[in-house]
Amino acid sequence: SPFWISKNVKSLSPEKHCLHKRESGDLYINYGFVIPDVTNPEVENIIISKIKDLENDGFSIFKLDFLHQIAITDEQFDFFQNNIPRVEIVKRFLVKLKETLKSDTVIITCGCSPVACAGISHINRIGGDIATFSNTVKILSQFLSVRYWMNGVLFQSDPDFLVVRTKETSHENENNPFLTEFLGDNPGDMAGSRSGNEWETTGEARIWASLVGMSGGTINLGDRLLKLN
Repeated sequence: SPFWISKNVKSLSPEKHCLHKRESGDLYINYGFVIPDVTNPEVENIIISKIKDLENDGFSIFKLDFLHQIAITDEQFDFFQNNIPRVEIVKRFLVKLKETLKSDTVIITCGCSPVACAGISHINRIGGDIATFSNTVKILSQFLSVRYWMNGVLFQSDPDFLVVRTKETSHENENNPFLTEFLGDNPGDMAGSRSGNEWETTGEARIWASLVGMSGGTINLGDRLLKLN
């Protein structure tokens, strides 16, 4: 997450390099993370150099997540350069990163406006996180219904994991065995996507599988194979 980093990162100074709220002047901290101001060339170069170091170590695929953090948050940040539209900030960063990396290094963007990454990233997530709840599919189908055409046109699309576990198809004791561990007993979210009834039938899994098949070029199975019947 190049735009969402630990406040303890030593190469960046929170006071000097990170975004503050315009009105209060307080440092913006979210879950222990701060947002670096990549309109500052010094900051941009530090982050890109860290990614380049990883490439030099042998990594050839980079998934850059939470790229919406700058573009859509309601916070009125005081940027180093305040005359750049927020989506353009993301796009400029991605362009410079791609120019820095090797031509065959793959960039996957996630949580990124298609306008910011079209023709730049190789693969882009076109929806939110899948979970085996009825409301999750209802919400994500809205994303996919307006973005399915982007695959092979703007980038290779990633609709998120193909999951098919339901009470009929899986031997898991519950449909989301790791969800409560991270999100507690009430794993809802602001969008309400992790709510509603859990998938029960093969038909519900088939609906999501169909949406993934129609939408994406990148398909990753997100189930434990030995638990599927």
